[in-house]
Amino acid sequence: MQKHDKPFTKVINPLRAIHPIASPSLGFICQLIVYYKRGFKVSDQNTFWAEYRNLLRIVDHDRLEEYETRQTCNDDNVDRSAVYSCAKCRQTLFYGANVVRHVPASGSDEFGTEPCSSIFVEPMDWMVGMDAQSGKITCKNSRCSSKLGYYCWHGRRCSCGHLQIPAFQIQLSKIDKLPVESRLGGSTPNRNDDLL
Repeated sequence: MQKHDKPFTKVINPLRAIHPIASPSLGFICQLIVYYKRGFKVSDQNTFWAEYRNLLRIVDHDRLEEYETRQTCNDDNVDRSAVYSCAKCRQTLFYGANVVRHVPASGSDEFGTEPCSSIFVEPMDWMVGMDAQSGKITCKNSRCSSKLGYYCWHGRRCSCGHLQIPAFQIQLSKIDKLPVESRLGGSTPNRNDDLL
């Protein structure tokens, strides 16, 4: 793959022509796909493995090629200095590194072209009761349980038109974005309107 700069789906058939019994495991295939998408580099173990785990959850052999060509997050653009909390009770929910960045869909009449009104995040340990195909995401604080957004294993569209699969979508109006320093004993943070 790296030698010819080709994705897995383009090299497996020529490989099988030479070695008909070649049958890499699903986990190895997912690792190769993420490795290709990241330019054959593993510079940040946390985001590499997060993307790998997400791919394992949704893998469908018929859609591997589509996933390989999907836009990926540039490590330099991941916000590691922010903490996101529930707007109602201020419970810390996730960090900037847990946000799944996306590129707004190209202007199409079929899908939304509005600015993003939500963000997508990695599935978090505190998100419980996700046995159904889709449902609500609520605050992890049991005394609050404010509705934050939705999850859907087969995907949801952002207001900008981007389709995220699987989707763990949090509404921007339900969360606050705060600098990490303010959560570590700094001055009292103000609500930040620029949540993206």
